[in-house]
Amino acid sequence: MYVRFFKSFNFDYERRAKENAQRHDWEQLEEGWYPHVRLNVDPEVTAVVGANESGKSHLLDAIECIVGIKSVRRSDFCRHSQLYSIETHEIRLPDVGAEFIISSQSEASTLAEFGVGASPGQRFLFMRPGAGRPFVSLGNERVELDDDELKIVEDIFPRVIRFSTKVAIPDSVPISTLWGGNSGALSDRRTRSRFIDMAETVRASDANEFGPFVPKFLEFFSSRGTAAVDSAKKQKERDERELARKLLVDVARVDPEIFKDLQEAISAGNEGDVSGLVGKINQSLSRHLNLSRWWTQDNDFALRVSPRERELVLRFRIELKASTHSLSAVEGSRTSWRTLCNCARTAETLLDLKYS
Repeated sequence: MYVRFFKSFNFDYERRAKENAQRHDWEQLEEGWYPHVRLNVDPEVTAVVGANESGKSHLLDAIECIVGIKSVRRSDFCRHSQLYSIETHEIRLPDVGAEFIISSQSEASTLAEFGVGASPGQRFLFMRPGAGRPFVSLGNERVELDDDELKIVEDIFPRVIRFSTKVAIPDSVPISTLWGGNSGALSDRRTRSRFIDMAETVRASDANEFGPFVPKFLEFFSSRGTAAVDSAKKQKERDERELARKLLVDVARVDPEIFKDLQEAISAGNEGDVSGLVGKINQSLSRHLNLSRWWTQDNDFALRVSPRERELVLRFRIELKASTHSLSAVEGSRTSWRTLCNCARTAETLLDLKYS
C-alpha cells in the first residue's frame, strides 16, 4: 500500500532523509518530494492489533478508499501535514494506492484493454492521487483512467467485507433457528424453564389430562404479552442467533436440513442419531474454522456444540484445563470469541475468493 497525507499517515520522513532513496515521479509535488508511507500488508494477516489511536482504523479506511468502497474526502487530509490548508486553490486530497498481483488471465485481459500489457503473476500499481486522474502503472507504462475505465478496474479488486464486532456468539441457539423453523414463545431456555415449573404445579386428572393446564397456560402467555418488551434486548438476541446460524451454516457449511434431523432425533429420543449428527457438526466446525492456524498459542483451542433439549450449546475447549466452557464462563471470552470467529470467517471468505 502507498498512503500519503491520509489521516494519521503523513509521509515517509525516513525515506525523504536518505540521499540515495529511490524517487518515483508520481511522488513529486510542486512543493518538493514527499514519499508515500509504504505498508506491506501480508495476505495471511487476518487481524490488526494496536493501541488506541495507533492508526488501525485509518489503515482499514485507506484500504476501502483504494478499492473504491469509500471516497477520499478533504476531511481525510492529515492535519499535521505542512501542506494542510483551508485556502482557495491550496486544498488538496490525500493520496492512496496499492500494488496488486494479477491472479488470472481475465484480469490481464482487462488491463490490456487500457493499453497495459501484463500477464498472471505480475504486479501492477494503482494510484488515486490527490490531484489528477487515477492511474495504472506497470513498468514504464502508465495509463490514466476515466470514470468508466476506473469502474472496470475496481471490479477486479478484492472484495471488502466489514463485520459487526458488536455482536457476540451466544451461549446457545434454538435448533429451529438453524433450519428456518418457528422457534416460538418457548425458544428461550429460561422462559421454557419457568413455563415447566408453572406446569408442574398443576395436577392432571385421569378424566381430563390437559384440562387443568389451560387456565395456567393462558395466564402465563397473557402475562408475557402485557409485559414491557425491551426491543433492544430482543434485537440483540436476534443478531446473536443470526451470527450463530452464519457460523454453523455459512462457515462450517452444515446443511440446514441436518439441524432439522437433529431436532427430530432429540424429540424422539434417538441418542445414537443425536450423537452421530453432533459429531459430524463438530468435525465440520473444526475443518472449516481451522482455529489452530489462527490461534497458535493453544493448538487445542476449539469450538464445540452439544445438544440440550431444543437448543445447541456453543462451547470452547481450552488446553489450560482440558475441558469445555460456555462462551460467557470466563470474563472477556465473548469478546475474544467474537473477534476470533470474525477472523476465522474472514479467512474462510478469502479462501473462497482465492479458489473460486
